[in-house]
Amino acid sequence: MDRGARNGEADTHVADIGGGTGGTLRSIFARHPHLSGTLIDLPETVARARDNSPAHDEPTGTTDTTARTTFCPQSFFASLPPGHDVLLLTRILHNWADDDCVRLLRRCVEALPGAGTVLVVDRVVSVDSGEEQLPVSQRDLAMMVVLGGRERTEREFCMLAAEAGLGLLRPALSAPHEGLHLLEFGKKHQGATVR
Repeated sequence: MDRGARNGEADTHVADIGGGTGGTLRSIFARHPHLSGTLIDLPETVARARDNSPAHDEPTGTTDTTARTTFCPQSFFASLPPGHDVLLLTRILHNWADDDCVRLLRRCVEALPGAGTVLVVDRVVSVDSGEEQLPVSQRDLAMMVVLGGRERTEREFCMLAAEAGLGLLRPALSAPHEGLHLLEFGKKHQGATVR
């Protein structure tokens, strides 16, 4: 989370939007002890997160992170609390139709300080990768039928972000498992580009 210090300062506060019961946030805390964070999810999920102890397969050092966590029980389509260097959306956007994604990303823009970033961790479909298209098509169809969302290419993610006022800060990075990618967006005035 020290991706690029702004004005000589490292990131200090991350908001995990739609972060479930906090597993991702605890994993981030284990690797970055200088961070604090906000877990934003629906009230019933946040209530479980408050009582949730780290799972047995989470990295060591994830205990005692409650003091570093602010719990925010709300819909992520409502106005997001300000004051975060990084807004994290992990496996969220593929669940939603384009209009809903833009609406959520606009909420991120509203809450984001001038030099903050929005990190999107999601499956990015590559049309040039040689990836067998049948499994991709099946996942895409399942997303549309079950949730109304869909799998997207990097360009499609960038188009949604651009409509919300964000631009890509660097090309997508492949995550180590499950075919996920990391896309880093900033407000367009930061010199972010639309790809």
